[in-house]
Amino acid sequence: MQKLLLNLIFFMLPLNVIYAQSIDSSAVQKLEHYSKKAVQEKLFAHTDKSVYLAGELMWFKLYLMDGSSHSQSTLSSV
Repeated sequence: MQKLLLNLIFFMLPLNVIYAQSIDSSAVQKLEHYSKKAVQEKLFAHTDKSVYLAGELMWFKLYLMDGSSHSQSTLSSV
């Protein structure tokens, strides 16, 4: 009985690995498809100080980046 159980486990293990790989590849394809349809942009703000008082001048610079590649975004022209 134990030998039969071990043989079943031995022969079923490769099927699990193949099934897991197919799930991984389909998940990657779905994620790539989603990222092409729903483009993410990230806005980064750099300021000259971390704390401001009322009435002070604030110097800042904004960067609009592509969310997936972290390169400068080309979608928005602002």
